[in-house]
Amino acid sequence: MTLASIEIGRRCYEFKTQYIDKTKDKRKNIILPDVNDFNDELLKGSAMLTIKKRIAEQIVKRVMAINPEAELAASDVASMLEYPPDANMGDLAFPCFKLSKTLRRSPVQIAQTIAEGFSDEAVARAEVVGGYFNLYLDGAYLMHHTLAEVF
Repeated sequence: MTLASIEIGRRCYEFKTQYIDKTKDKRKNIILPDVNDFNDELLKGSAMLTIKKRIAEQIVKRVMAINPEAELAASDVASMLEYPPDANMGDLAFPCFKLSKTLRRSPVQIAQTIAEGFSDEAVARAEVVGGYFNLYLDGAYLMHHTLAEVF
């Protein structure tokens, strides 16, 4: 990705976070969309589905490192990925509770193992909170691929 596209993505993200909210424009009597509505639409596109698939494949690899005999498909993991109720919790979350019985480990240990060495160009950062593996997506990456999809 070029520096120009990163800069455009950064500026679009800043504009979105600073100026788009659920307020009424008094001059035109128009209700502007909520930032979360914009994020939801971005997160439902095919670019996001591709990102979720890649993330799911990496999670499966990390789970196989815990237990090579575990039967877990990337499609199952992708369906388990959730959108957290609060943006402060990340853009995607993987609850590790369902895997704890099969892997015979606590959800926190599973989440920590998945987080160790996890990297993807679409993910800005990842963290473990309780039994959840939370992912914060790179806004510039997501915007670039979403715009490429649209245009």
